Amino acid sequence: MYRKQDKPTEEFSDHRRTTQAGLARKIPGANTYTRSHASTDPAGETPSCAGVAEPTFENEPAMTDGFASDEAGATVADPANFTEEPRTQVAIIEEVRII
Repeated sequence: MYRKQDKPTEEFSDHRRTTQAGLARKIPGANTYTRSHASTDPAGETPSCAGVAEPTFENEPAMTDGFASDEAGATVADPANFTEEPRTQVAIIEEVRII
């Protein structure tokens, strides 16, 4: 997710923690919803991406059903309120745990 430039960082984080998380909790079949917030790197540089949101599902049919729901529609539509939409992307990934 890329924070809208006119949104202060704290307001962006608060929206993700309250509104966005509240919507995500309602997605049918979602096992988890993890938010990762970007921080400065070891050189003190601020990354362009402000954070990542990651819902997980038991399997692909559960994900398909979950994302077909009105609750997921509301969750996916909400970032228009606080992110730079053209830069924010959705990616379907398969986790491969190494450690």
